[in-house]
Formats: sequence, C-alpha cells, structure tokens
Amino acid sequence: MSAFLTNTTLPDRPQRPENIEVVETTSQTTKIKWTPPKKKNGPLSFYLVKVQFKNLRNETISREETTDEQSITLKGLQVSND
Repeated sequence: MSAFLTNTTLPDRPQRPENIEVVETTSQTTKIKWTPPKKKNGPLSFYLVKVQFKNLRNETISREETTDEQSITLKGLQVSND
C-alpha cells in the first residue's frame, strides 16, 4: 500500500494588483482602486501603496501607506497652479 505525501510551501510575495485606476480626485485627495492579483501566492493580509509626487516647492515626496481594502484615499495632497 502506498502512503500519501502532502507538501506545503510558505507564502510568497503576490503579483501586483490589477486594474489600478484613479476614481476620484479633489484639491487635496485622490482615491485609487484596484482588483486583487491573479496569483496571490498565499493569503493577502494588506496592500502596500507607494506614492511619489512633487510638492509646490518642486521637492519629491515619497509615502507608503497600507490598507486591507481594495482602494485607498490619499490625503494631504497639494494642487499646483502650473
């Protein structure tokens, strides 16, 4: 009689989310939404959103935010008159 063998691998980094789009913008906020990646490679506990933009003094600002939702509203943005 043959024995059954079960092999389990550790979770790995998922693919990137799909269908990323800006759905709403105001003078100080932007809402972005997406759909989950096709290959999750394990359970998803959160999304890490990395944002980079230039402020009114033309300085590059980088931020990272996390969410467990399939959307995020970025706050504290500034509109340039250029």
